[in-house]
Amino acid sequence: MRQNQCSCWGRICRFEVKNNDIAVFSAKNPAFGMVADAANIAAFYEFLVNNGRTPSGNQLIDENTLKRYTHRQVFGWNKSVKTFLSYGRGFMLGTRLPSFYGWWGTDSHFGHPGIFSSLAYGDHKTGISVAIVTNGNKSIGDFFMRFANLAHSIKRACN
Repeated sequence: MRQNQCSCWGRICRFEVKNNDIAVFSAKNPAFGMVADAANIAAFYEFLVNNGRTPSGNQLIDENTLKRYTHRQVFGWNKSVKTFLSYGRGFMLGTRLPSFYGWWGTDSHFGHPGIFSSLAYGDHKTGISVAIVTNGNKSIGDFFMRFANLAHSIKRACN
């Protein structure tokens, strides 16, 4: 095996090389890796929950543009994680079924898990923004069980 390669589910991938490619850094993708603390990530999602308005009321992003990114565009079975997933044009969305954002009825949630060590999201229904940052989880199953329980409790406290 060459340097910077790993065996991923029977295939060869070059994660570090691919992840540090200039195309990745020049992409205009809201799910692209952000480096920030939890307070700043939550503030970013609060901005999105507020339809692209700053706390002082300035409209920085068109509401219709944000709706395309934070509302369902695709829903279906994902073979790699063996569950149903819902996506907007830029964010992973909640569903009526269990999701990273809680156990039931999270279809107004949008956000993204961060390399399975953090979760940030906003909720159009409750108006909350959340950023949970940890140092990692053993697996996607471990991540799901921890974050679904925590996010469900947060949602229940805000209703």
